[in-house]
Amino acid sequence: MLLGPSRAELDALARVLALRAVACELAGAREDADALVEAARRYAALSPQERQRAAARLRREADAGEWPAAARETLAAALRTGAGAALAGQLDLLPADLSALLQSGELDPLDVVVVHRRHGAVTAADVAAVVAATAPEAAADGAHQALRRLAAHLPALAPRRRRTPLGRAVSLFERVEVQIAALPGTLAVEALGSLRRVSPTVGDVDVLLVHPDPAGALAAAVSALAPARVHHHGRTRAVLRLEHGELGLRSCRPERAGAVRLWHTGSAAHVEGLRRLAVSQGLSLRPDGLFDGGGRLVAADSEAHIYERLGLPLIAPELRHGEDEIARAAAGRLPSLLDACDIRGDLHTHTLWSDGRDSVDAMVFAARRLGYEYVAITDHSPSAAATRVLTLDRLRQQAADVARLRTAVPGLTILHGVEVDILADGSLDLPDEVMAGLDIVLASLHESFGHSPARLLERYARAMRHPMVAVVTHPANRVPGRDEGYALDFEALFHLAAETGTAVEVDGGPGHLDLDGHLARRAVEAGATLTVDSDAHDAHRLGRQMRLGVGTARRGGVSAAHVLNTRGVEDVRAFVAAKRQRR
Repeated sequence: MLLGPSRAELDALARVLALRAVACELAGAREDADALVEAARRYAALSPQERQRAAARLRREADAGEWPAAARETLAAALRTGAGAALAGQLDLLPADLSALLQSGELDPLDVVVVHRRHGAVTAADVAAVVAATAPEAAADGAHQALRRLAAHLPALAPRRRRTPLGRAVSLFERVEVQIAALPGTLAVEALGSLRRVSPTVGDVDVLLVHPDPAGALAAAVSALAPARVHHHGRTRAVLRLEHGELGLRSCRPERAGAVRLWHTGSAAHVEGLRRLAVSQGLSLRPDGLFDGGGRLVAADSEAHIYERLGLPLIAPELRHGEDEIARAAAGRLPSLLDACDIRGDLHTHTLWSDGRDSVDAMVFAARRLGYEYVAITDHSPSAAATRVLTLDRLRQQAADVARLRTAVPGLTILHGVEVDILADGSLDLPDEVMAGLDIVLASLHESFGHSPARLLERYARAMRHPMVAVVTHPANRVPGRDEGYALDFEALFHLAAETGTAVEVDGGPGHLDLDGHLARRAVEAGATLTVDSDAHDAHRLGRQMRLGVGTARRGGVSAAHVLNTRGVEDVRAFVAAKRQRR
């Protein structure tokens, strides 16, 4: 005879019902959600003996309408599969943040239903935004109490939350953007959140769709992205799971777009700073606009109008860290930021001669399509841990390849360079006379050899004092989201760069994004010259990775004047020559 469910499994069925209520609520099935909420509460109130009898009737299919259809189906399925599998299955139907929050069993799923019903919140960012916009005096309301209980669990979520590397988030956005932008009547498709702020890792890949008919456009977008799994689909908010990750969609009318962009771009600390500034002026900043004391809409159609009404110039998304940017804006001290159109050439690229995936020809023609005046081919030197490297013989062969293309592609200057490794003693792995024959030499410290930060700085110092080294690339050797890189005395490194006339790089490769924005700002303050490069290993990423590099530099308030490759090729040659004369 088959054994019945254990007491623990029977006890868990109340939570199965509650989780199913969350899934139905997010899917827009409100009647089922309400029935499941009531069933969850009713089941939780049963004694152990009553739960056993209810389970027995369900297994015999003899409950005779004792439970609503949605609850009966959920309970019967859980009894067949076991409560553990049922809990896991229901969690899998939810957006990643809610699934993680509910996994521990400490948070009541019915609070999620209440908060979604009142506020439409489906992600951690949504909950945080609602909390920020909620007046303290509303705390006595039951729905707001549920919101506070839900928000209290957010700090525990942060360490467990899987963030998406920026490069992968950009790829997901670009694929979705093409599909949604083609929908009739679409006015704009834009990234929000940390993706728009060009953060090295992204919490939510959130996309805004601006359209005169927000609900209809959102429905069309969800259909266009089929066969994505739909976790939530409301009037102006949807959460989908695609093959490459979770995607949030928001839709709004054009007259509300400015407020939606501002609020959901963040950062939370930046928006809170603006909200406090608004309060000090008798205004109220909310997700749907800026309102006066009488509740009348003051501004919402553009971010610039909202900032202007608060007495501020527009603050670029990349600067919205929640640090000192609002005070700097109020004092008129915001920098004029580097723009992708300021870049006149790329000084760090790789080809099939080392670990690249495209030929010199492909990289050169890609650079020409981007409108560059120059591009440097800088493959890896003999000591690099790459699939292929430049031996002295291969370097000579590559020089012939470059010479051929210089003739074939007039109007674009092709610089022949190399990315040399900084060895354990700080020396470089190519002879001086070989490097002297190249147009530009980059130096990288790829391998720490277990050295202390002080020893790593010594290695950098020896390399930077070498007259052939024009640029030190990805100085922290970081991997965003996985490894913060070397714990260097960056202040000393940047002063050394300024002293020796060596540029330091902001590398746009998504596996580096190094220097990061804050370090780039410190480098500029120390008087160092920057380069912003793609470090591209294939032609189709040349432009994208340069844009990531530019966005990363903008996060540090970097201006075009600070960046070597915003200058013409003759200025680049002069910079290299000046360094080589320092003997």
